[in-house]
Amino acid sequence: MALKQAISSMSLMVGRLRTLLAFRVSAMWDAFDRRDLFFFVGLAMLWYGLKSNYSIGIAFIVVGGVLTTVGIVGSLLGGDK
Repeated sequence: MALKQAISSMSLMVGRLRTLLAFRVSAMWDAFDRRDLFFFVGLAMLWYGLKSNYSIGIAFIVVGGVLTTVGIVGSLLGGDK
């Protein structure tokens, strides 16, 4: 009887944790916007361009700077998400 109760309690706890995790992931997903994507991809491209030893790194720096700028300006002037 105790084993059955322990298994039931564990499955209930896992269900609660799964619900809480789904709620948190959903809240995080709703918090992000395309402007955030522009900003973070721009930062990643800037980083890659600065770490690159090739002449193509200049293109990554320029495009990363443009995307980061679009993300920042969009966040400042874009209004509500």
